[in-house]
Amino acid sequence: MDFDTFLAKYQITIQVGFISIPPNHDTLRKILVAVESNNQANRLPGLEDELNPTMLDPARVEVFLKKLPILNPETLASLEKRFLYLNSIQSELSFSSPITVENLRQKYSLLISQVAVGQMVKPTLQADIAFDHSRFMAVRAHKAMMQIHQDVQQLEVRVTNLQKQNAPADLAVALRELSLARSKRYATAVVWRNHTVVLSKIDLQNDGVAKEAAAATKAASEYLVPPATGMPNPSPSDFSPEREKAPVLRHQDLPLAPSLIPTRKPHTMTQDTAAIQALQALDAAERAVAGADRDDARRAIDDAEKEIERLGGAQGDALRPRLNLLRTRLAGVGKQFDSNTRDAAFASVESRLQNAIMRINGGQSAPDELAKVEDYIAEVAESLTDQDKAGFNRRITWLRKLSDTRNTMDNARKYMRDNLFTIAGVGVVASILVSFLVVYFVFPLVKFLRSLG
Repeated sequence: MDFDTFLAKYQITIQVGFISIPPNHDTLRKILVAVESNNQANRLPGLEDELNPTMLDPARVEVFLKKLPILNPETLASLEKRFLYLNSIQSELSFSSPITVENLRQKYSLLISQVAVGQMVKPTLQADIAFDHSRFMAVRAHKAMMQIHQDVQQLEVRVTNLQKQNAPADLAVALRELSLARSKRYATAVVWRNHTVVLSKIDLQNDGVAKEAAAATKAASEYLVPPATGMPNPSPSDFSPEREKAPVLRHQDLPLAPSLIPTRKPHTMTQDTAAIQALQALDAAERAVAGADRDDARRAIDDAEKEIERLGGAQGDALRPRLNLLRTRLAGVGKQFDSNTRDAAFASVESRLQNAIMRINGGQSAPDELAKVEDYIAEVAESLTDQDKAGFNRRITWLRKLSDTRNTMDNARKYMRDNLFTIAGVGVVASILVSFLVVYFVFPLVKFLRSLG
C-alpha cells in the first residue's frame, strides 16, 4: 500500500514541532514542508545544520516514513490512532544523528513506550551505526564547540565592558550576540556528546573514548543554561589545561572497524531537543521585544513559555527568570525610543527627585517638590518607557509617605512649643490640688486610724 493509504488505515498523525499533519492526500509532501518550516525556526545563524541537533534531515525523514509500513504488526499497533513525533533526539532524524540515511535504508526498528490513544509517541530509533561517521562527527563537533567557546568568552568580556561604559544600545546588540553564541556552543556540545557516547558503547575497551564521552557529557550539561538566566558562568577550571588535554578522537586512537557495527543499545536523552528549542524560543522572544511590533513580541514570549512548559523540570525552572525579564521589558515596548532623548528625560526626573529627597533627609516635608516632579514626568512622558514611569511613580509614592510623616512630626513639635505655658500652668494647678488632698484628707485619716489601734 502507498504511504497515504497506510497512514489512513492506522490513523497515524505525524507531528513536526507544533505542526500536526493528519492522513490526507499528498501527506509526505506536506510533512517535508513542515520539516523545512521547523528548520527555518530552529536554524542558528553561522552554525552548520549538521552541528545543530534540532535540525531535521528531510532525507532521513523521508526514508524513515516510507519504511514505516513494513514494520512489525506490534509496532504498528503501538502507533495506531496516535501522534508520531519526529523532533525528539531519540528519533535520530536530525542532520547530526549517528544513524545515517544509508543505515535507515538497510533496516531499522522502533522501541515505543505505550501511551494512550490520541497521545504523542516519541519512539527510539534502533539501527546499525556508521562508526567512521560518528568518529568524524565527534571530532568536528568538538572542534566547533571549542572555537565557539572562545567567541563566548570574548563576548562576555565585551558585555562586561559595555556595562561599565553605560552604553545601552551597544550592550543590547552584544547581549543578543552572546545569547546566540551560547546556544551554538550548547548545540555543538550535544552533538559531540551524542557521538562520543555512541562510540564509547561500541568500543567498551577504549579508555580514551570513554573519557572523551565523559568530558562531552559534562560540557553539554554545563552549557545547558546560559548565564543570561541568572545562573553562574562555567568556572575557569572547566577549560583548564587538563581539560584541554582530554583525549580527542583521532584516527590512530580508535581501532579499525567495518563501516557498519551491529545494532547498538539505544541511548535516550529526551531533554536535549526540548532544551535547545526553549533556548532558541527565548532568543527569538528577545529579538522580538527589541523590535517595534508589540504583538509579535507578545506572541514570541508566549511561544517561549510553551517551550519552557514542554521542557519542564529543573531546566525549565532555570529558564523562567529570563522569560519573566522579557515580560518586564515588554511593558516598556510601545514604540521605539530615541536613547539620547530618553536618557536626558530620565536624568532630569532623577535630578528633581534628588532635590526632594535632600529636603526630606534634612528633616523637612516636600509635598510641593514631589508635586512638581509628577508634573514634569507628565511633560516628558513621551520620552520615557512605561517601565521608567512606573518606577518613578513607586518612588514618589514612598517619598510622599515619608514626607507626610515628617510633616506630622513638625506639626507635633509646633503644637508642643505653642502650648508650652498652658501645659505648665495645668501642671501647677494639679500639684496644688494634690497637696490640698494630702493635708486635709490623708493626714486626718491616718491620725483617726491610729487612734482606733
